[in-house]
Amino acid sequence: MKVQIPNEPTINLAEEFGIHIGDGSMNFYKEKGLVSIAINPNEKKYMDFIKRLYWSLYKVSVNLRNWSRAYGFQLSSNELVEFKYKQGLPLGKKENINIPHWIKKNEQYQKACLRGIFDTDGTLYIEKKYNKPYPRIQISSISQNLIKDIHEILVNLDFKVSLWKENFRNKNWKTRHVIALRGYKQVQKWMDEIGTNNPKNLEKYNKLIFRWSF
Repeated sequence: MKVQIPNEPTINLAEEFGIHIGDGSMNFYKEKGLVSIAINPNEKKYMDFIKRLYWSLYKVSVNLRNWSRAYGFQLSSNELVEFKYKQGLPLGKKENINIPHWIKKNEQYQKACLRGIFDTDGTLYIEKKYNKPYPRIQISSISQNLIKDIHEILVNLDFKVSLWKENFRNKNWKTRHVIALRGYKQVQKWMDEIGTNNPKNLEKYNKLIFRWSF
């Protein structure tokens, strides 16, 4: 499929790379490049945003479909796989994925990339503490390098964050590395400076703000 490759980095491109880091994959199969984005099937409204983003960036209209446990698209394009690879995204497994250097050099690109990662691999939890709703934004990954990159960016942006590892009894499950920020002030700071384009996260946040106002 013919795609248009961007001539220069942009905020939208940084966000799309964050989405790919979270829920994307790519590789060459029999010398044919294939890019896939697959999200939770309950988040179809967010996939509509991703589809519009792909059109804006690459001038390609992707065909959305359901898998057994996911919803998204596959796009066959050697040019797009080669472009993403040259810009810092890996082929195949993402066990040691990093945030690309061109993103880490620019604060606005950093924020856009984190927004894409949060909207795919992150969660806004609302739990009870002292009988009141208490929010927590959390991102987890099997890539320790990715969590280190996210930690460095958030600390430089003056966020207060926690780090830990989750080990599982099942030997086939890989250790997950987790980063989180907690409390109203930190979540408000995230939404003000980084934000979200996932309707699921926005709905949770709006409910939280409603509760917080009383």
